[in-house]
Amino acid sequence: MSNKMIDFELEKFNIRRWREEAGFAERARDDLGETEELRRETLEEFRALLNEQGEFVARIEDDYLLRFLRAKKFDVDKAFRLLRQYYRCRLICPEKFCPIGLGPRDIKHLYDLRMGMLLPYRNPYDGTAIIVMQFGDWTPESGYDLMDTYTPVALAFDYVLKNPECQLNGFRIIFNFKGLELRYLKFLQPDVVRALMTCCQDGYPARFKGAHIVNNSYIYNIIWAFGKPFLNQKVRERVQLHASDMSSLHEWISPEILPEDLGGKAGKLTHHWLMDEMYDRHDEFVKNSYYGYREDANGNSIDFTKDREKSRQDAIA
Repeated sequence: MSNKMIDFELEKFNIRRWREEAGFAERARDDLGETEELRRETLEEFRALLNEQGEFVARIEDDYLLRFLRAKKFDVDKAFRLLRQYYRCRLICPEKFCPIGLGPRDIKHLYDLRMGMLLPYRNPYDGTAIIVMQFGDWTPESGYDLMDTYTPVALAFDYVLKNPECQLNGFRIIFNFKGLELRYLKFLQPDVVRALMTCCQDGYPARFKGAHIVNNSYIYNIIWAFGKPFLNQKVRERVQLHASDMSSLHEWISPEILPEDLGGKAGKLTHHWLMDEMYDRHDEFVKNSYYGYREDANGNSIDFTKDREKSRQDAIA
């Protein structure tokens, strides 16, 4: 991996100011074949497909559809299937996978576990956004399971994918297995791992550039043994094992943006910078939650907002 810096300054993500950086049009053309004409034609075709189907309710704004088109290099049929799968992921576990009617403020307790963290700066080597997955403050006694990690990370992805540079450059995930204990394995059931991997691999409009495994022990080999069959060959080839060798990690991700516990220079890993901005846009996330499927395969409603409100009223009665 070359660690030559690409041409942009380190700048924190800012949900209020997304912009295409210098040379974006040229880079998008070289990498995705993107042109103004192609963008216009495929957006029109994509929107027509969505308006014709009656399976789910989809957002159809240009900037939203573009993230799916860019993820599939402007192949409209593949972008449509990706969007459909994106909405279908919720059906796996409607109560925990981006539940209807909930936004960032409603899951503050999950963010406070610090299990999925978005770094505030993109990687200077290739422009990728970086997600750190870790155990954080989670333990089996916390009362939460692996399914509970999906929504906090998914909403963070929705946040970062507003940025056209992230749509183009993609993302990398660091899996930090520090603190993994043998007793945790019973919470990593194969069906749960498969569901999460399916959603991340086939149900999200983000270009996956690599997974980086750090502080892995023999217990990781057990997890990899039952997780590997659910990954396609392309994803498998992009998994890098670093163990405790952070200099190896730094060949792929600049230490300038990494937290100190990953051998970086960016201080302690925190999520507060992100949460303040996401909490400010809470209502936007709630509105977005009402798109997609409203019923499961059996025709049962997956809108639990009334049930949650009744539970809340009962609790304060």
